[in-house]
Amino acid sequence: MDNKTLETIQNIIGYQFNNKQLLVQAFTRESYAYENPGVAHCEVLEFYGDSVLGITVVKSMCQKYGKIKNKQFISEKDEGELTQIKSSWVDKKHLSRTIKLLDLGKYIRIGTKNVKKGEVLSDSLQEDLCESIIGAVAVDCNWNFDVLFKLCFGMLDVTEFSENTVRMLCDWCKDKGYKFPTFTKFTPKENVQENKFYQQVKIAELGISFIGCDDTVTEAKMAASMQALNYCKKIDMQNEVGKPEITDAINQLQELFHKEYIEKPTFIFTEKKSGWECRCKVANYNDCLDVEKSKKDAKRNATLKMLEQIMDLNFLE
Repeated sequence: MDNKTLETIQNIIGYQFNNKQLLVQAFTRESYAYENPGVAHCEVLEFYGDSVLGITVVKSMCQKYGKIKNKQFISEKDEGELTQIKSSWVDKKHLSRTIKLLDLGKYIRIGTKNVKKGEVLSDSLQEDLCESIIGAVAVDCNWNFDVLFKLCFGMLDVTEFSENTVRMLCDWCKDKGYKFPTFTKFTPKENVQENKFYQQVKIAELGISFIGCDDTVTEAKMAASMQALNYCKKIDMQNEVGKPEITDAINQLQELFHKEYIEKPTFIFTEKKSGWECRCKVANYNDCLDVEKSKKDAKRNATLKMLEQIMDLNFLE
């Protein structure tokens, strides 16, 4: 591996190696080492990485679901539920998908015979790479768990089990029969923030893209994915209730509430000289106002404005 490749990988994972040879080893398969005597392979690093990943996920679950009450440890989840949550984060598909989304598989060093078989693209190999990278960092940082937790949080987003936005976006695309979204480096033409990473996510079937900016490449991908998910949610809402219609606006808004897309809407009426003012309120959205001669018309028009705000797809920034 040349220095440019090593620098690219380190920027992607958000960690700078003291001993860069450990990073090279993490990407080196046993088949490559067999063909190149004296070169170390990644298997032991995989073993250590698997252990680090396990304790990282367990610690995150403990912090999220557990607390001390009356000097006793209380957990919101039982053992069976915790086991399922942990399994979903350390399973092969999730780890291999992480490597695919980070686009790191192309740097794997593998034996020539295995390259011909196409093994480098296998889920198993990419899962192993995820673990070996974590193991290499563990050895390089002398098992500094602050560093290791930050690495795992960045690569796998295990800080919030219910809000892995990249994973959620991939699942949404899969449910629609779309290809996985693609992530690429983005370079702004102006207003560039220093020491920040930019990522662009595209959903080919929809012809849309979103830009994320954050402290690491992974976090930038998460930010871009969140914007894409908000857009996808609006598509789902329109598919559920149709486009906003003045004659059916109140029923459409209530249906979005019953399907748990929004919080319960409320209406506040104020008598004015010109008639009745209706203020429609929904959590996380701006209030919508309308004044008409009758309460009914004011409510209907305010509701339509709220629907148009909630389901507006013309918000690309």
